[in-house]
Amino acid sequence: MSKVVLEGKNRLPGKIQEAVLDLGVALAQVQTSSGSTETLSTLIKNYVALDPTIENTSANLGKLEQIVGQLETHSEAIEHSIEHISDIQDKMQAIERNNYYCKNSTESKEDVEDNIK
Repeated sequence: MSKVVLEGKNRLPGKIQEAVLDLGVALAQVQTSSGSTETLSTLIKNYVALDPTIENTSANLGKLEQIVGQLETHSEAIEHSIEHISDIQDKMQAIERNNYYCKNSTESKEDVEDNIK
């Protein structure tokens, strides 16, 4: 291995240790400047407590999205069905009229069926 790679591997644990120490110093500075460790602790607990709420909200939004998609699909199907209702009603009225006239007239069954079409 080259000397640069070995030197980097040797310095990496030192760099990590420095970063951890710097983080500890930063947290200590925040605690002392905040005036109250209790306030900071409460703030951190509240922030951590929000995580499950955010995940639950995200899951519920996903479910709502699925429901909205299903409602749109059903709405389109209903609209499509409604378009045919007036045609069906007209045909039903024609059938009822023809049945009434068949009972009261001498038309043949074939003539009545031709009138319906």
